[in-house]
Amino acid sequence: MRITTQMLAHSAAKSGIPFQQTTLLDILNKKSSFSGLLNGVNASADATAIAKKKNYSKLEDISGNLNGYASSLVATDKNSIYDRAKESGSTKDIVSSAKKWSRATTQR
Repeated sequence: MRITTQMLAHSAAKSGIPFQQTTLLDILNKKSSFSGLLNGVNASADATAIAKKKNYSKLEDISGNLNGYASSLVATDKNSIYDRAKESGSTKDIVSSAKKWSRATTQR
């Protein structure tokens, strides 16, 4: 089946996709005709890389916080959170650290 330019234009208009009436000869004559498309792809790739970098940085911060909370909960040295709770008679610090650790594990 032969698809005409009019049929293609009608299908593109119907679907809402912008349609450029560019022929292969136009593309060969103007080598820069794809530069706009390539720039758009490059910009998209740059935006993706920036987003990945931000997500990685956020993940790194969260993991550092999580490590700190976890190490305070498993500490066994003389100045551990448990020894301080024994001395003060209050478990506020333990509960607070456990809540922070819990929030850090579910944070995204």
